[in-house]
Amino acid sequence: MGLDSSRFPQTPAAGFTPKRCAPGGIANWSGHLPFAYDLIAFLGPARVVELGTHFGESYFGLCQAVLENEVPCQCFAVDSWKGDRHSGFYGEEVFDEVDAYNRAYYSAFSTLLRCAFGEALSDFDERSIDLLHIDGLHTYEAVSQEFHSWLPKVKPGGIILLHDIVDRGDDFGVWKFWEEISARFESFEFHHYSGLGVLRVPGPALPDHPFFRSLFGRDSCSEERSQEKLRRYYLLLSDQLDYRAGLAPSQHSRSAVWVTVYPMVPPGYGETTAFRALLRTGQWERLTFDLPNGSQGPIRIDPVQKPAVVEIAEIRVRAAADDNLLWRAGETGGFNDIKPAGDIVVLSAENCCPRYLSLGFDPQLILPDLPPELSAQPLRVDILLMAETEISALVGLLNAGPLASTPDQISSSEQRLLIVPQKQISDLRNELVRLSDERDSLAASLTSIDRALDEQRQALRRQIEDFRSSYSWRWTKPLRWAAARLLGRPRSDS
Repeated sequence: MGLDSSRFPQTPAAGFTPKRCAPGGIANWSGHLPFAYDLIAFLGPARVVELGTHFGESYFGLCQAVLENEVPCQCFAVDSWKGDRHSGFYGEEVFDEVDAYNRAYYSAFSTLLRCAFGEALSDFDERSIDLLHIDGLHTYEAVSQEFHSWLPKVKPGGIILLHDIVDRGDDFGVWKFWEEISARFESFEFHHYSGLGVLRVPGPALPDHPFFRSLFGRDSCSEERSQEKLRRYYLLLSDQLDYRAGLAPSQHSRSAVWVTVYPMVPPGYGETTAFRALLRTGQWERLTFDLPNGSQGPIRIDPVQKPAVVEIAEIRVRAAADDNLLWRAGETGGFNDIKPAGDIVVLSAENCCPRYLSLGFDPQLILPDLPPELSAQPLRVDILLMAETEISALVGLLNAGPLASTPDQISSSEQRLLIVPQKQISDLRNELVRLSDERDSLAASLTSIDRALDEQRQALRRQIEDFRSSYSWRWTKPLRWAAARLLGRPRSDS
């Protein structure tokens, strides 16, 4: 679903083709290039600074947008070009290639500053940067220090981008810092391609354009609907870019599944009163559901109505009116209060980021009931989760170990989850293995066919070249030229 063209005309990024996509075989930022292109076109910054450039996919995407939209702007990339424990450490070859690319295409307005982020602070006056992109070491401490150190350098009304606000692997902490800082500023978040946070520093009004009105919730329609349209518009452009660049199918181009939230409306849960949102599989996403009439009983979540492994990092239930937190399951606990029901099985019983197996029919997670005085008001449910439906990934996850839930860990009323589902899980695992083997066999056959066709093409090409170099072909060239003239065809020198 794209943006309403009557309110949001086709943006410059709709016809954008990045010149530097997935350099070094790394496509961590490719999906955000269309948004960055439009941000440059509509913002018209005079100075852009990026902290953490590596191969330069994001930075040179910004530079390309500056050049093609004829924006009078100076761009600066700050990096040690040595790597870190998240990106990996590397040698001089990375900087040499990035430097050569910069000199070849953007040296008129682009400068590479090879130093630590803190060492570059003195190169910029306060309130001199229009657009700052932070993408360095991803620990909470590092991103917090970079943000607060560079914030005074950003102009009032300027924009700050933070990458990887969704990833929670290793010791990544950008997600945690984003949750803290986004509430203090006008903000927007993308969930695809590891997530991108957009913050606006308080200051003069931005250009009056549907792009900015949708970005920061100032559209005439509801804030949530407007922002979701913007989010889906750039998700669509991201998928199109992946396809054109040959990145699909990839970890960033996955199918989508429905996540459904049911408020309790007497006499029970019903499809007509349910709320649904699409979840892209294979990556973390935060989904928000508004329940305007609250819930007269426990809220129910159906994560994925197809065979899938589902991981949930956080669930929050808030009062929609004042955003007051009413209940939460997250890193500090709360997941043990959730009751699995229907066709879902607990794969890991940790109280933080549990893993579930949806058997694909009617998986249910029942949240604890709220006091009546709280549940009767309009509610908002936020869920941070990931679902994996790819065959190979499911096989690996299902073969990772036994179910964490055992009869001595759950109540007798819930032991039914481990009777029939165990057989279903075994059958599902065997079917997935079979399908995986068939897919591998088919891929091998296609590779063999492609190789045979390529050999035939090469042989035919050699025959044509041999024929064209033959004496008879050269001797008859004047006759072919004369015949072409008589027939009115273009002259050919071959």
